[in-house]
Amino acid sequence: REYYRYETKKRIQHYTVPPQTIFRPAKPTPTIRDAEHKRVAVYARVSTKSKEQVSSIENQTKYYTEKIAKTPNWDLAEIYSDEGKSGTSKKWRPEFKRMLEDASKKKMDLIVCASVSRFARNISDLIEEVRKLRTTNPSNPVGVYFETEDLYTLDPNINERLQMQGLFAEWESGNKSRRMILSYDQRIGKPSIDLVPTLLVPVHHLINALDIFRAGYRTVDPLIFL
Repeated sequence: REYYRYETKKRIQHYTVPPQTIFRPAKPTPTIRDAEHKRVAVYARVSTKSKEQVSSIENQTKYYTEKIAKTPNWDLAEIYSDEGKSGTSKKWRPEFKRMLEDASKKKMDLIVCASVSRFARNISDLIEEVRKLRTTNPSNPVGVYFETEDLYTLDPNINERLQMQGLFAEWESGNKSRRMILSYDQRIGKPSIDLVPTLLVPVHHLINALDIFRAGYRTVDPLIFL
């Protein structure tokens, strides 16, 4: 045994590299901070059309416009924004789908998004669309950079972290919905607390509403129509 160890060590120590050997350096890890020119698109989304969230869209637009203008080798391609759209499905997000279509037509090199939850709150959509952006055009893969999490999807070392963040975004959305339902249930069980103001609507505007009449009007809980 010791003899074999000695021979192996001796062989390694006296090994010489053949002169015709060609060394190829490993490919550098992809990063958004490299020197390559990039056409950068921005995706922003808010789930409601409240003044606060619409203001958030405007702030994101201003922030990323200035950030891209100040970053060397970056040019703004377009800003895509969905207002009042849930991230749990891509079906009802027209700007999101338009962005993906433009990416397939090689109109951008990079997509910047504030966070994973703004891009998708459904892990299936998240993983599927990130994969398509990376593989649809192998000669021009499109990466997504999530600024909050500092994740760049063309980096092969971030897959596990991306999946974890996607799961958390999906869980957060479901948990928020459950909290809202529980809150409504608790309020409805207390008659002394008005859940929402009473809404009076002419009878001919309603179908199968509550069977309560007040001077030719029906009293309707607005939640019926949400």
